[in-house]
Amino acid sequence: MPYARDYSVLEIKNLLKESEQYGGHGMSKHHDIGDRDALYHNKSAFLNFADTNAARTETYNAGTRRKKIWMTREIALRTRTVSDQPFMVASILNTQFGQAALKLLDDYFRSRIVIHAWPASMGMMNAMQMRVPSGNAMVENGVGRVVMVIEGGYAKLHFVTAYPTEWTSYYFKFGPNNLKNFPQNLPGIEHTWNGGARKALWQWSTHDQNNGRLIWKW
Repeated sequence: MPYARDYSVLEIKNLLKESEQYGGHGMSKHHDIGDRDALYHNKSAFLNFADTNAARTETYNAGTRRKKIWMTREIALRTRTVSDQPFMVASILNTQFGQAALKLLDDYFRSRIVIHAWPASMGMMNAMQMRVPSGNAMVENGVGRVVMVIEGGYAKLHFVTAYPTEWTSYYFKFGPNNLKNFPQNLPGIEHTWNGGARKALWQWSTHDQNNGRLIWKW
């Protein structure tokens, strides 16, 4: 099955969890993480808005099959929002930019991509939030970028990590100085294959991740 295809939020959540069994740390270090752990590891983390924010009434039998006693109770519904990690990852990968990034894994066997993307937009909803260690406390900031490290060469996508950053710009980790030493604003991809012996830098042609094309930079 090709890597470049649409992914549901539930599928991404399961892939993130499964990747933890093989060295990934996207959820354990950047999502399913407490304030104390975030401070200890100095990791930025997606806010987990899995809190109960809706309910429904359900009728149930509190008696027996012979003598039924009907009662009602409220069942909590846990909903996911734009701030949730699996939702954000799926939203980015399902864009034209995300699909182009994943196609690199299809075209180059056993390669790795580092994606620098804008967080998904939800129109007029509040900006996505993240938790950041500051001194000896946790503070909440808006997300500037989402970074994902993904490896191919397996039956399924392997997520090394996926985390939010405060900054809207970033620096490529390798390449000529005019790229790696200066902040980049357009979405970009760092691509390595052949065990890291081959490298390439790609940049998206526009800030709009749903329209555009990949441009080879180095």
